[in-house]
This record gives sequence, structure tokens and C-alpha cells, in this order.
Amino acid sequence: GERVGVLGTEAWAGAGPGISRPQHADMWRLWDMAMDGDGDTTASERRWLLAPVLCVLLLTAGALAGCLRAFRLVSTSRVSRGSLLHYMTCRSLAPSVVTATACTAFVAGLLGMLYAARRFWLHRDIQNDVPAVIKLTTGLTYGLLLLSLLVAGLGLRWRSSQAYEAFKRTASSFFLAGLAAGISTEVLCDAGEPGMGIPTPWRQGCALLGGSCGLILLGLLAAQEDGSQRQRQQGSREE
Repeated sequence: GERVGVLGTEAWAGAGPGISRPQHADMWRLWDMAMDGDGDTTASERRWLLAPVLCVLLLTAGALAGCLRAFRLVSTSRVSRGSLLHYMTCRSLAPSVVTATACTAFVAGLLGMLYAARRFWLHRDIQNDVPAVIKLTTGLTYGLLLLSLLVAGLGLRWRSSQAYEAFKRTASSFFLAGLAAGISTEVLCDAGEPGMGIPTPWRQGCALLGGSCGLILLGLLAAQEDGSQRQRQQGSREE
């Protein structure tokens, strides 16, 4: 049947009783959410929903290109220079893909945390309906992340001493603890439904917060892998 309505509408023209909704209806709901949304969601927040998908596509493309390059290196057959396969495998695309993924994930994660904070602030009038454990983990997320920045800033005063490394490790621990708190917020929110009765705006904010923390972790891991690859390439050139 023909799809009518957007964002959660499950009415399909021509569908009679007992006829299930087409399988691609859920895909259209996601597309409507990203493109149309509701009055409480800004356009930039709707575009943010596509950031995790972009990271998946980037890493998948890099993995496929790496497989093709590996098979080409062990293959005895020659590849013509003007072909698409030669362009994709003439050099490793992994460093470029990992760098792009790290930047995309980290920026999207930071923006998502700001969007979540905005949603929490706009709906602060219903915070009494939110379970205390959700509010606690939400506060810990932002508090620990801010504390990590404060500790890192203090460590810059002793950059030339061993205290700098101690402050650096402490800041990293606070930062990771904050990201873990954000992910646990989403987990507790999802696990507590529907018994906890969490308001929809706060559930959406918790989803943004947990997803953003996951994206930041992905960005940090990709940046670490990118740095390791660059060090290996520099070492092989020096040899």
C-alpha cells in the first residue's frame, strides 16, 4: 500500500484487517525521524542521527578496501592501471578512513552531548518524574567530564615535572568514568522501561547521551589506531 503520514504513523493505504505493515516501514520511520522529526527536535539533532551510520559506512569501506589490497598483494594476476580495483588497492586507504572516522565520531559525540544537555534543560520541569538513579548517572556524566578537563588544565602548570603525567592519567580516568556513566544512563533507562515510567523527552535525552559517549569512545579508539599506523609507517620508512 501507499505510505501516508510521517514519524510513527503506521497507517498504510489499502491495508485491510490482518495485513501486517511492510517490513520497510521501520526504515521509513527512521528516515522520517532524521528528516522531519518533531517540534522538540532541531534540524541539527535530526542530522545527528545519521552520524553513527556514517561511521559504520566509513569503517566498512576501509575494511573492504583493505581486504582487496591484501588479496592483490598475494595474488599472482596483474591488475590494469586504469581500473577501479587498481585505484582502490594501489595504496592502503586505512589511515585516511580511520582519521575521517575519528574526526566524525568525536565531533558528533561532542555535539550529541550538547543536544542531550539542551533537552534535559528544556524539560527540567518534569525532572521529578525521572527516577533518581537516572538523574544521578546523568549528573555524573557531565560532572566527571568537566572534572577531567579541570584536572587536565591544572596539570599544564607542571608540564615539565613528573606531576604532569600523574595529572594526565587522573584526567584520563575521570574522562573515561564520565563516558561510562553516560553509557550506563542509556542502559538503565532502556532496562527500566516501561516500569520506571521515564518521560519521553528524558528517554530521548538519555539515548542521545549514551550514543554520544559511545561515539566519543569510538573516536578515541580510532585516533589511537591512526597514531599507531602512522608510527609504523614512519618506522618502516626509516628502516
